[in-house]
Amino acid sequence: MSVAGQLWRHRRYAARVVFCTPRRAWQTYRRLVHESVTGHYRPHGDPTQADCAVAFCSSDQANKDMAWHYLPDLRVRYPELPFILSPEIYDLYVRDRDEAAEALCRLSRSVGTHESALEMRVVMFGQSLEHPLLVALDRHMPRMDAAVQWFNYRTIVPDDLHSIRLTTTDPTHEKRWRRKQPAVVAFYILAGRVMLDA
Repeated sequence: MSVAGQLWRHRRYAARVVFCTPRRAWQTYRRLVHESVTGHYRPHGDPTQADCAVAFCSSDQANKDMAWHYLPDLRVRYPELPFILSPEIYDLYVRDRDEAAEALCRLSRSVGTHESALEMRVVMFGQSLEHPLLVALDRHMPRMDAAVQWFNYRTIVPDDLHSIRLTTTDPTHEKRWRRKQPAVVAFYILAGRVMLDA
């Protein structure tokens, strides 16, 4: 379904956002766009309270960076946590490793941030998990956090993840990401896919 079609489908919610909570929507929009562009997000929660870690990314390069550069270190840093991974990250990570299957869980599909959050909710419900520690690249973290909070999970974003940055130096990718964020964030807010700021 096209973006316009999805907005039409959620038109009643979008109308409530525009007319009933415009200030909250505007504050959320400005914050998410700023954090998604700069990569400076807000850590919160206590990592010791987490009962799982969730990782999914937004591009092929981001999936490679997460699987090859950051996930091995995170598995050492949080060895007691089961990791719920997008299929792309899972396949890249386990390709050359032999880890216990119970320590890693593969989502069945990963189309976007919202869809991954939906899949994550199904997996967490089936395993009685309630406090996800989120792992994402710095610029994707704000939208991922807001999308997961929408499902009433008390997310945990540790303050030691700011080093997780995209390794690509492709200026075209950078410009495309910055250009897309205002429209992407606006769509997520109007379609009811992120938690609005209080």
